[in-house]
Amino acid sequence: MFSPLRLSTISTLSLVALSVACVIEVGDDDGFTTNIGDATDEDSSSDEESTDDDVGTETESETETETESETETETETETGDPACGDGEIQPGEECDDGPGNADDSACTSMCLAAVCGDGLVHVGVEQCDDGNGIDNDECSSDCILPSCGDGLIQPGEQCDDGNANDADFCTTLCQEATCGDGFIYEGAEECDDGNAVETDDCTSSCDAAVCGDGFIQEGVEECDDDNDDNDDACVTGCTLAVCGDGFAYIGVEECDDANEIEDDLCTSDCTANVTGEDFETGDLSFWPWVTNPPEWSTTTIMPHGGSFAAVNADIDNSESTFMEVTLAFPGPANVNFWHRESSENSFDYLHFAIDGLEQDSWSGDNPWAEVSYPVTQGMHTLRFTYDKDSSVSAFEDSVYVDDITITPQ
Repeated sequence: MFSPLRLSTISTLSLVALSVACVIEVGDDDGFTTNIGDATDEDSSSDEESTDDDVGTETESETETETESETETETETETGDPACGDGEIQPGEECDDGPGNADDSACTSMCLAAVCGDGLVHVGVEQCDDGNGIDNDECSSDCILPSCGDGLIQPGEQCDDGNANDADFCTTLCQEATCGDGFIYEGAEECDDGNAVETDDCTSSCDAAVCGDGFIQEGVEECDDDNDDNDDACVTGCTLAVCGDGFAYIGVEECDDANEIEDDLCTSDCTANVTGEDFETGDLSFWPWVTNPPEWSTTTIMPHGGSFAAVNADIDNSESTFMEVTLAFPGPANVNFWHRESSENSFDYLHFAIDGLEQDSWSGDNPWAEVSYPVTQGMHTLRFTYDKDSSVSAFEDSVYVDDITITPQ
């Protein structure tokens, strides 16, 4: 029994020896003999040459094909077949400006028409393009850079109403209108000078300066105490109180009749000169009496004291007549006087009033009687009035007043 390895080795060697050493002569049709070994070598060589030729041919063919393909592609491109940038609008392209295609022009590098919102800034047409539809960021949905007055509230703006009106709630600086911004907010501010100075013509509250607002307007007012009182240091018109201005400055002046007459009720240094009114001048000249036509006068008929008393003028039924005087009282005082009536009882009356407020009234046939009424410091008007009803006259149809005195309280 033979070993498989040995048998295999012998067989292989034998085959090689036979293929190399053996020469078989074979006659062909033409009488030639052919060496099989040589034929084999020639066939082998021929096969190798054939193979080399085939490989070379294939390689050359592939190269020629690739070259022809590239040439054809270049030719196709050059002759205008579909390509973005060739200047021809092809299917799938919105535009094609050839070399003019650019991301900042009307036709982008992708052959798409430039539009607001594409994220590309079209020079000369768009100011910006952030590719979103948000209006209150750094670029509006209209591709416009944010600015005060565009109607869109941007960072740093309190408001933006899209107009150039500084008199409404939003100024041209896109800030909400406030007192002190220098713009007059119509309907809300009288003025606005942009400062907090209280002594100019516009206060810090944006109100026009006026007498009585509590602020002294330089060059216009001497004072301003924010009240309407005329008996203090600052009187009507915002002027400082002085003797002779017609207003009695409480605690400083006893009176002020706005004149320099020394022998009337108030002297030129604003000292009271009230001693009383007894009508002994024979007229109504001692005190500054005012009487309406028909006028009151004096009479010697039954005066209370001295030779004269004041008496009403003759009047008809349904008529009235008065006399009044305005006096400056240096302090609280009582007004005292005597009165007598000779009239129709309960119908024809003598009335006494202080500053328009009736204090009392009398009618009938009455003898002289004294009365007294208090007044405060300052200017007061004393009025005596006689009025008649529509019918009947009785007794003397007259009323009388005499010996008026002022006594401090």
